[in-house]
Amino acid sequence: MTKQSRQKGVVLIVALIMMAVIGVSSSIALKGALSQDMVSANQRARSMASQAAEAALRYCEASVTASNLTGAQAAIQRAPALSTGETPLWAQADTWTSQSPFVVPLPDTFRFDGSEAPPRAPECLIQEVTLSPMPSLDPLSPAPEAYIITARGFSGDYQEAANNTPIAGAVVWLQSSIQIIR
Repeated sequence: MTKQSRQKGVVLIVALIMMAVIGVSSSIALKGALSQDMVSANQRARSMASQAAEAALRYCEASVTASNLTGAQAAIQRAPALSTGETPLWAQADTWTSQSPFVVPLPDTFRFDGSEAPPRAPECLIQEVTLSPMPSLDPLSPAPEAYIITARGFSGDYQEAANNTPIAGAVVWLQSSIQIIR
């Protein structure tokens, strides 16, 4: 066996090791790229759901604070104030899954710029809150009006099971409280 023939065998082993290292490096890079793609898709879905929830929240807030309402806003029913120890309507799952008269879907006139409409319209709920009268110079002044407004927005890929449990996509909940002193 000559010295040259032994060197050819070493080159083959080194080449195989280099190809294995390149293959492993490529698969790690591909997996990282796929992970980044999934992360960006989830961020986009959450952003779309957040924008939808924000639109629903602003719509219902306007129905409480605006002096000139659209016909649809004027027709929004407000849930009555809570009794002591009662669970708020927004925290009860049945409120959102049944045909509650207090849950208001955002009208179709609200469309999102060039993006696909979510499979479920954003929705909101307005519930009165009882506050004590404010101490003022006038002891006969009425208690201020106060409301908790809760909104939900859904992403374009939102899906839910038969029991209304989300199975895909994003759901964003937003809430605000408003006090009106007249």
